[in-house]
Amino acid sequence: MRKLRGTDVFAALRLVKELEIEEQVKLIASAMEQKTYSQKELGIGLLFNVLGNCGSKKAEEMFWELAAGPLEMDPKELSEMEPLEAIEKIKGLSEVIDTEGYKRFFKSLAGLIK
Repeated sequence: MRKLRGTDVFAALRLVKELEIEEQVKLIASAMEQKTYSQKELGIGLLFNVLGNCGSKKAEEMFWELAAGPLEMDPKELSEMEPLEAIEKIKGLSEVIDTEGYKRFFKSLAGLIK
């Protein structure tokens, strides 16, 4: 696994806009600043929010592309895993992203949302 990169912010921004979940991302960024919930709770909440809104093929492809980057996997490989295995891999990202990095990522993402 690799750390998040600037390119991940823009990939996430495209996905957020495609899914029309801008307000949820702003709320997550705010909750992180206020320490209302743990990083893990927020990450899992966002994951299920994104999955629940991935109704289009384009959004699905964008999701796999975004998730596969830090996992250093091919998006197709990740998307073809058993569902629970893929979810566990994605949930594992929260273990390699330090709290400050996670905060900066969501703060950057929320700041780019109009």
